[in-house]
Amino acid sequence: MTNQILKLNFLLFLFLGISFTACVDEGDLSDVDIQNFTDESVFKLQEEANCGRHGCYELIFPIDIAFGDEVVEIGGYQELISAIREWKQDNPSAATRPQFVYPIELADPDGNIFSVASKEEMAEYRKLCIRVWFQNHDWNGHSNRPMFCFRPVYPLTIELPSGILVTAQDKYQMRNILREWKENNPDSDQRPTLVFPMTVFMNDGTLVEVESKEALKELKEECRD
Repeated sequence: MTNQILKLNFLLFLFLGISFTACVDEGDLSDVDIQNFTDESVFKLQEEANCGRHGCYELIFPIDIAFGDEVVEIGGYQELISAIREWKQDNPSAATRPQFVYPIELADPDGNIFSVASKEEMAEYRKLCIRVWFQNHDWNGHSNRPMFCFRPVYPLTIELPSGILVTAQDKYQMRNILREWKENNPDSDQRPTLVFPMTVFMNDGTLVEVESKEALKELKEECRD
């Protein structure tokens, strides 16, 4: 009788252990797992667009990010980090990573600003401005690194390749101007440019007035050091 009770207790313990393991495997992820997912996801997005403090280009927000079947508008890097973290907490078993929804808008070190229509076109832009930082570093702790070098302060004056000057009062007008120009000139290798002087908001919270495209390029290089 004692042996039978011991066997029953052992089987019960084994069953509970398996059930607990299954719950852990299928349930909530640890904070470390969520942080690792967030770090890698942000790293991969910046690597794809060759953007941010360590890339060639700067993202012009807002951008749209696909989380599975859901598309979310993102207004800045901290918002991106928070959105990825929250999505993973709510979807612990999801195997997919957040993806850009193209088009996205970028600024290059010379003050050119433009829409990128697809992932394939983005690959071509990466070839135009080679940066190897992402190849030489990994994603560990990436969301705690400085995310950007600078972002423009609105309103901004933009010169279209035709010579026409237009003003973007905010980030939404900027996006609309760039996408409309791209739509009307899909095969052009020319791009709209920022008109100087302009003011930028730096990653450290300071405001800097930039007098020329040469000064902007120098600012980007100093930021990367």
